[in-house]
Amino acid sequence: MLLKLVMPYFDRSAEKGSVTRWHKSEGDWVQYGDSLLDMRIETVRFLKRAGTPRSILSENLRPEETYSSDGWSWLMRVTSSDVGVLRRIHAREGSSWEIGGLLAVLTTEESEPIDESGPAWVEASHFRVVVNPAEPQ
Repeated sequence: MLLKLVMPYFDRSAEKGSVTRWHKSEGDWVQYGDSLLDMRIETVRFLKRAGTPRSILSENLRPEETYSSDGWSWLMRVTSSDVGVLRRIHAREGSSWEIGGLLAVLTTEESEPIDESGPAWVEASHFRVVVNPAEPQ
């Protein structure tokens, strides 16, 4: 069975994200609870609040958060809630993707053919994941 790994939804203010690190390579089996990748989620620009100096914002950030004039970003870890073989990575490290964009293709069998134009592709399910803050490195 084909499974699509898409850029997960994080928050209603999130627009896109970028892959910072893959923990698995093409051909690797992915089990429940395995770390798949780290990504930086970027949120929409917001209005600056009057009276909140940037130094106060910077001092109160958690290690996985950053702030810029364009908005906030979070370093997040994508963890598997499914089982399969990572067959094809579409999102290379450093690349930016819209929420819902195709990051990778997985299959339930190692030798299963991948036809991205066939009916199996249209009917492919999403690979289930959980998104949590990444551990500081």
